[in-house]
Amino acid sequence: MWTAHERLRWRIILALVAFDAAVMLNKGIAVHGASLIFAAGFLAFLAFGVFYRFVRPIEQVASAVIALSQIAAFAVTLALTSYLALTFNRPLIDGLLYSIDQSLGFDWASAFKFSMTTPPLKYILALAYNSTQAQIVLLAAALAVAGQTERLDKFMLAFMTGGVMTICLWALYPSYGAATYVYSLGSAGGLPGLNAVFRFVEPQLALQSGHLTSITLTELTGVVGAPSFHTVMSLVTVYACASLGKWFWPVAAWNILVVASVPVFGGHHVCDVLAGAAVAVAAIYLAERMSQRLGATADQGTIAAAEKIVAAE
Repeated sequence: MWTAHERLRWRIILALVAFDAAVMLNKGIAVHGASLIFAAGFLAFLAFGVFYRFVRPIEQVASAVIALSQIAAFAVTLALTSYLALTFNRPLIDGLLYSIDQSLGFDWASAFKFSMTTPPLKYILALAYNSTQAQIVLLAAALAVAGQTERLDKFMLAFMTGGVMTICLWALYPSYGAATYVYSLGSAGGLPGLNAVFRFVEPQLALQSGHLTSITLTELTGVVGAPSFHTVMSLVTVYACASLGKWFWPVAAWNILVVASVPVFGGHHVCDVLAGAAVAVAAIYLAERMSQRLGATADQGTIAAAEKIVAAE
């Protein structure tokens, strides 16, 4: 029913679900907002993909729908995992990251103020930052419809592997980003828009302190920390576009803006961006290796089946 890559992606999603369930049971945390209407819609959409694989075979449509279903399931599950990781109550490393940024010559407060008070730059960077999720969805659909199954599989593996690596590293060494750190120092004065940061991270802070015992799925926003998952997604997108010919350079240029927007509109340390780039490279490498192994396994299966047919004749 599923391809080897699709089965692996489902296993990654189910592993995250199992982890989330175990943490919730252990910590006594409830989850709300899991609407039956949403679940029914998800299953109906997934069934649409299955229909076009088996009942009325159009593989491009089937691959696109299944990939998009898995992206949706992975995104929600990974966001929940990032919240639950806060309950491990590991010490924050924002002070260290902020000092490293300064040693590199980057002053976050000055960069934030300049960007927010320069309208053209502000709007362009905001648009770039908020385009990342849409790029993931559109690219997966485009690769599937174009029949570039191998590239789609590697892209999906790099995206998911990068997400899991990001949360694992962040769970071990949590941080809330430069914006939250500056706000916690009482330095919000003169920095327009920084007051909104605390409202963004307030649920995460309450969860980490143990004062919040329930999570609403419809209000998940993800976390800001090191590595930057926005950076991971951006670079993985550029990698996947290498096979799209003339589209590669515009996508690459746009994602330079995305990476540039991460410290300001993501509230990240520059260290978060550098760590995100390292995770992206590792995720792409692992995706290439896993794809080769899955391809070799599939080839061996095909050869074995052919040999059985020949023997039977």
